[in-house]
Amino acid sequence: MERENSGLIQAHGDVGDVVLAGERTAGLIEASSLVLKPTRGEHLIACFEAAKGVLVLLAGFGLLSLMHVDLQHFAKAFVDTLHLAPRGMMANLFLRVGAFTGHRLMWLAFAAYAYAALRFAEAYGLWRARKWAKWLAVASGLLYVPYELFEVMRHVTLIKSLALVLNLAIVGYVGYSLWRANRIAMLVEP
Repeated sequence: MERENSGLIQAHGDVGDVVLAGERTAGLIEASSLVLKPTRGEHLIACFEAAKGVLVLLAGFGLLSLMHVDLQHFAKAFVDTLHLAPRGMMANLFLRVGAFTGHRLMWLAFAAYAYAALRFAEAYGLWRARKWAKWLAVASGLLYVPYELFEVMRHVTLIKSLALVLNLAIVGYVGYSLWRANRIAMLVEP
């Protein structure tokens, strides 16, 4: 079923709601004018990606705030406060981070800002149902899968398993959204 409304043609069918911008020409619609409306799922994923961006941005600010702090002393006090085993994995991690220089912290903060910008761009694109953002979401999500699988196979925990399942669900949903957009474009082409 189709309905024309102020230069837009809305079609409802088995593949979802579609808004076609532009004019009809002799009953045909150009595929280049195809605009899919974002779904609630895409909005939810966009909010999740924006939240990840905010957390990484805050971590970058935290790194910069530590530039003029004696990190070795800070890390030792932190390990002592948490009563961590001196030779344990977490204590070792904090003490290794304590050896970072201000220059290295600055580069880590810069990397955090770049990653946050990528997450914000992805969130914006998903919110606006942009095809490039969907491809970015699928590609960036698939990058984590081998590492997450390795971690789950190495030692199964609830957090690791949930991270893997959530990541695969997001990649699957956005991948389906891309497939659906391509299917609609093929149906619309003359």
